[in-house]
Amino acid sequence: MAEPEEEYLEENPKDDPDAAIPAVTHVAAPATAPAYVPTGNVDLGRDRPIHKLVEQFLKLNPPRFTGTGDPEIASLWIQDLEKTFALLMCTETKKVTLAIYQLQGNANTWWRAVRESIFPKAVVPLWDTFLRVFNEQYFSRSAREQKLEEF
Repeated sequence: MAEPEEEYLEENPKDDPDAAIPAVTHVAAPATAPAYVPTGNVDLGRDRPIHKLVEQFLKLNPPRFTGTGDPEIASLWIQDLEKTFALLMCTETKKVTLAIYQLQGNANTWWRAVRESIFPKAVVPLWDTFLRVFNEQYFSRSAREQKLEEF
């Protein structure tokens, strides 16, 4: 005759600690379509018309530069512009176009005076060239050296 505990487990097998664990039933997850990744050239906004780029640029409220005051202002202006350019994924040439658009007062007068010598008619304006000339004008060598010593 079976012991009372064995009888109980025969009648209630779910309470048996030695019973085999039932196999887990796998439920298929809903199928999802893979993300579409274009195989051709990805449009990073580089081919957008200039008027659209200027519109997007101005919506971000970029700083203007007048060419007066502390050399640190010139450095901060460039830093702010570069953040905006990165967000808009601007080409090197369009960076120059947008930066020049933000020059006012003395800075705009300076640019009109040097523009032809920096970028003659057949020369494509590049951001690195603009930066070099801009820094020579508004971020003096002594200010640059002082800044380097701070770091």
